[in-house]
Amino acid sequence: MTDALANDAQMRARARLEDVARAVRSAVSAMPHDCPQGLRVRVEKVLKVLEREEIHICVSGLFKAGKSTLINQLARWPILPSGSLPETGAPAVLRRRSPQQVRIQSRSGAMQEIEANAETLSRHTSLYTEDGRRRELNEMALQAEIDAPRLEIAPNVVLVDLPGLRDTREMDEVALDLASEADLILWVFRSEPAFSEQDSAFLAYLVEMCGAHVIQLVLNAMTSQKGANAWREFLRDVAPAHRQALRSAIGEIGLDERHVEKLCIVDATLVRKAFIGVTFGGRELFRLLRSVARRSDLTVKAARFVRVARTLDVCAAWALEAQTEIEAAYTEAASRYEVYRARMDRRDAIRAEIDAAVAQAFQGLDDEIARAGRDAASGVSENGYSVGVNVAGPLVNGATSAVETRRKGLIARLAAIGSDPEAVPLDAKMAGRIETAFLPEGSGAQSPRARFEAVIGTVSTRQPKLSWGRVASWLKGRDSEVEAAASATRGAVRSAASTASRAALACQPRVRALAKELLEPPSITVVAPPDERPRERLADFVSKVDHARARAVA
Repeated sequence: MTDALANDAQMRARARLEDVARAVRSAVSAMPHDCPQGLRVRVEKVLKVLEREEIHICVSGLFKAGKSTLINQLARWPILPSGSLPETGAPAVLRRRSPQQVRIQSRSGAMQEIEANAETLSRHTSLYTEDGRRRELNEMALQAEIDAPRLEIAPNVVLVDLPGLRDTREMDEVALDLASEADLILWVFRSEPAFSEQDSAFLAYLVEMCGAHVIQLVLNAMTSQKGANAWREFLRDVAPAHRQALRSAIGEIGLDERHVEKLCIVDATLVRKAFIGVTFGGRELFRLLRSVARRSDLTVKAARFVRVARTLDVCAAWALEAQTEIEAAYTEAASRYEVYRARMDRRDAIRAEIDAAVAQAFQGLDDEIARAGRDAASGVSENGYSVGVNVAGPLVNGATSAVETRRKGLIARLAAIGSDPEAVPLDAKMAGRIETAFLPEGSGAQSPRARFEAVIGTVSTRQPKLSWGRVASWLKGRDSEVEAAASATRGAVRSAASTASRAALACQPRVRALAKELLEPPSITVVAPPDERPRERLADFVSKVDHARARAVA
């Protein structure tokens, strides 16, 4: 029954791990393109840690704190270089695995097996050459992988020796980058000098990145020169002062009293595994490492949820700030676009008003000229019929009057349209051009009457014929030849009116084009409508971040 419950708990834990990982992957895929690169890397790193099968314990601290010496003791093998100068220039990854061997990874990614001893490894990873020259970064391997059969960790645990901090910026970046991926960080600091401001600064960064739960403080007492009695005296007389100093610093770092109570004190050069006698902190350290191994993989991995939640909190904070900026930018863009659209709509309305004004100016003009032609024709009577009389005069007068009225009305309307801020004001020169365009094409004369006279010309009158038939009709009280001549003249007048109408209406396209050309304002900068996609992408990202965080803290 107990096994069944344990298996069920394991299945539920694994399902939750997969659920949280799936939610984080979804958040990563939804990250906006303008998301800070550092934040993107941090989220991707959290996902990488969440899905990692092995448990990583990183040994970190300031340079010359005794990290490599301590790991050599844990491995029961003096494989890591150590000396008076900072040695570790490349991370070393140790696993409890047989056979005993060492591989180095070059900066190109190639793996090479080397002799399994500290001297050979030093030539590839140490910061200094044998003659004391500082190596360049490209002279060192990217990483060392060490299979140590006697390493005091569980097979599913990886122990990582990091470059010492406070050496160079490049080394600090390498060490902090790997430490931020650890399931447990053993922060090693020396008793002389004591816990420092530099320890506090680096630890505060790691607490922010990973959470306080991954930090285990390890004090390297450095009593090996004085033996067991010095060790006991250190625990009795010196260690309490170190604990008190830590208490005064943990608040700013983000740690709490439990980290002080669980402070692991060792002598890195002598720590050993034993059931009785002085172990120089070995019992406490090995108990700590066994506790990590005793916990199931899923339990340790579930502790990574804290880091997931912290990272997603940072994402949410950035997204909230980004949303505020995007909303402000969107509001401003929408306002600019509304102004632009209003101006463009007004310009379209102006064009329509110009079309309507021109259309109204010519609407029914042909009927007016036709009416003037009918009035002129009605003045031709049989009683007053005379050959050679200028019968086109009344028609020219009527057509000229109609066009003059229309021209003045059009100029008045266009002047009103030109007073709009989105149009060009109509001045006298522009009005004159439109008035000229309103006239029928002709001899070049500028007056309306001269233009119509040129279009209409003269209307010829017929000479009545003298015949016996005409005499006979005259005796009957009517003169048929005069009647025919008068009727032909009236027809000629109406035909001339039709010609005048066509000439007047033919001006309309020219007037419309010229009016638009003159009143059309200069082009304005095109303003695109506000882009909804950044808001939508960010909203989707926020939704997925909230979902992933809710799954992580459930």
